[in-house]
Amino acid sequence: MESALERTRGTRVAIFATEETARTLISALDVLPATEVCALPWPPSPLAFGSAREAAVPDLVVCEIGSARQALDHRRELNRIWPESLVVSCEKSLPGFDCSEGLLLSASREAGYHGHVLIDKAALHLPFFLRYAAQRRQTEARLERLEQILNAFSQILISLDLQRVASRIIEEFSRRIQADAWLLYTVSEDGESLELELAEGMRIRPHSLKLALGNSVFENTALPGGEMKIFTQPDAAKAGVAFEGATADGGSARESSVLCLPLTVEDRTVGVIEAIRHHGSFEQPDEELLRELSRVASIALNNALRYERAERMYMQDDLTRLYNSRYLRQFIEREIKRARRYGSPFSVIFIDIDGFKDVNDSFGHRVGSEALCEIAELLSSAVRDTDVVARYGGDEFTIVLPETGAELALSTAERIRARIAAMAFSGGSQYSFRLTASFGVASFPRHAENAADLLEKADLAMYEAKAGGKNNVKLANSASAVRDPES
Repeated sequence: MESALERTRGTRVAIFATEETARTLISALDVLPATEVCALPWPPSPLAFGSAREAAVPDLVVCEIGSARQALDHRRELNRIWPESLVVSCEKSLPGFDCSEGLLLSASREAGYHGHVLIDKAALHLPFFLRYAAQRRQTEARLERLEQILNAFSQILISLDLQRVASRIIEEFSRRIQADAWLLYTVSEDGESLELELAEGMRIRPHSLKLALGNSVFENTALPGGEMKIFTQPDAAKAGVAFEGATADGGSARESSVLCLPLTVEDRTVGVIEAIRHHGSFEQPDEELLRELSRVASIALNNALRYERAERMYMQDDLTRLYNSRYLRQFIEREIKRARRYGSPFSVIFIDIDGFKDVNDSFGHRVGSEALCEIAELLSSAVRDTDVVARYGGDEFTIVLPETGAELALSTAERIRARIAAMAFSGGSQYSFRLTASFGVASFPRHAENAADLLEKADLAMYEAKAGGKNNVKLANSASAVRDPES
């Protein structure tokens, strides 16, 4: 671990002193890891202070004095030249003061100085002031960085759109830390998994990456205790972390280095930020800057997540607990943006239960409602976690299949059609009855390039399936279809 004195490396020291005193001070500084020492003319004069203005701003100024009055005069002038520097006085001794009781130090501070160095004890006093000056410099630099970060994140903090927040977080991180790829994960609502929210710089988008905490590198290295972890591609592979596209430049994946940090709010992890370098490793300054950025990013991400989850409740169907048509349209809009970004397709399946009115007429509306819940459960269990199932209205349902082309969506619809036809429904009653459904499939960008047209194409294809005898699956085409009035 870096020692206190090693942290002073790079601290700039300016000395106003007689030649003899300057030699003593420089000799004391030679044993310390300070890298820049500047001896300026003595006695301090307008000419000497003029030379000081041209020098680099020091962290520590040591100024030899002959009296408290002189100390005050010099302090005023140095304040005008270097207002941010730590200034200490220096002299051989002052009769009548007992340094061991701190009286000399008090007198020096009353004269406007931060402290006092006795020349014959310079090797003892200087390390203290040097560490203090280094800490001041580092603290001020950190506060300046934090101010810049807050200014940069000010617009993100007031945004509640999760995709926009995720995009801006990665944008701000990539401005300050060099990396070839960035990934942002959010912790699922049940706290049991990490879901990929956004990936930038990847050759291809990772396949709907969803990492279970119990099976991922984050459980052992990042999440507990909020610790950060740097690991290489082979380490990541052992932990089951996918690295598709990590070698977009043609380099070996084994040369990749990964930096992970959990994003936490009040000791609760809300996400994980991950940076990838194809060649070379991340260093400690990267970690420190990433940690500072994460403090503000965590708040912005948490705000957006809470808003989206609250909004999701508003966008949930009261009966089936599936998403409703309001959420469906927003999700399709987001998928269109993602598909355009990564050049990948996605598909929509429109489903209508054949002759469902007969169920209500024969068994009553309560049985009909329970039957819709049974259908909703069947649909949810028949698709992937990343797919979205929504109740469009009445006995109509819609499934969105991210990163799925038309042919695969068609086979998925056929599989679900067969499951519905084979199932005995009860609607929570003593009755048992069979149902069938008609399916329409449309794919982006093959059949449409906006949400409204895509839904309409899938809807029209579903009506073609009904017109073809029901219990059928149809793929959308460019020709307009005519709706069968019977549903």
